[in-house]
Amino acid sequence: MSDYMLAENVPANRLCVGHGEFPSDSLPVQETPLVSRKTSDHVDILREQFNILSGEVALHQSVLKRLSEEAGKNAMNEQIEMEMKVVNDEVKLNKQKIASLERRISNSMSDSRGMHDNLELSLPYIEIPEQLNEKAFQLEASECQEFLLSERTTFQHNTGIVQETGSQAHKGKPLPSDVSDEFLKKASQAEIDELKQRVSELTEAKSQLDSCNHKLLEESTYAKGLASVTSVELKALSVKVTKLMKQNERLSSELASGRNQRRGSHGPRGARRESHTKRYEPARRGDMNALEAMLKEKDQRQAELHTKIEESKQKEAFLEKELANMWTVLANLKKTRGIDQEDFDSKYNGSWA
Repeated sequence: MSDYMLAENVPANRLCVGHGEFPSDSLPVQETPLVSRKTSDHVDILREQFNILSGEVALHQSVLKRLSEEAGKNAMNEQIEMEMKVVNDEVKLNKQKIASLERRISNSMSDSRGMHDNLELSLPYIEIPEQLNEKAFQLEASECQEFLLSERTTFQHNTGIVQETGSQAHKGKPLPSDVSDEFLKKASQAEIDELKQRVSELTEAKSQLDSCNHKLLEESTYAKGLASVTSVELKALSVKVTKLMKQNERLSSELASGRNQRRGSHGPRGARRESHTKRYEPARRGDMNALEAMLKEKDQRQAELHTKIEESKQKEAFLEKELANMWTVLANLKKTRGIDQEDFDSKYNGSWA
């Protein structure tokens, strides 16, 4: 970066030339008895505008220097270049305004009597600092552009080296001798760390799958045991129901035969049989009701057992399906881990051999 520009080292109302300072108050606007008050006020206003514009130029040049430093740190930032262009345009516009004010001051002072010689003397001193500021600004802008071009060229060169190194390493070509071993070691270490982290994640996933697999096996064993117990209980109930049905048939046949005998009997013996039948009829009816209740309970129990058996079968099928899926995932994980390990060994053993 070049030195600070001239306008940043002095106040806005001073312009430097070499080691001498020329205050803006030295402009040829001194009051004389021959200059009218109106002309003097007009010249004062022009002087104030001149000072304001000079201060703005100094401020813009300071901003331009700051943007140049930022552009030096970040050579690829197009926004900084746009801001520098805007500030540069504003500086040029203010310089044009300053030149216009100089002409107006010159014209105003030319109307005053006895000040022509002083005006001719002062105008060169006004033009000299302006020319110096303009030259310094042009030099600063050219140096900024050269610095930006240099930084951009360096960045593109480094980017090309990195891309070429990556492509050659990917294709398995020998790396150029100017690439340091430290760069290769850092890149390899980064890949090794990444692969280690992946292996750790796969190991943790495998342990979780093993735990889930063990849990599913326990649930499947429990479901199979429950189905076996239910099947045994169902068989026992079937035997019991068969016995009850046979007993029911026997009682029904006895009841039917008793009724037939009662209808066909006559005389005292028939009356005795009828009274005997009436005496034991409530007991038989109670037995029939109890038998029917037992049959209903058996049917209900059998329906519940069938429901439990179906649920057990469904749960067993679901657990077997989940177990098969777990084994498939575990096999894929082992296969992936084996492929990654083979690639890792072949790649890094070949590259460091």
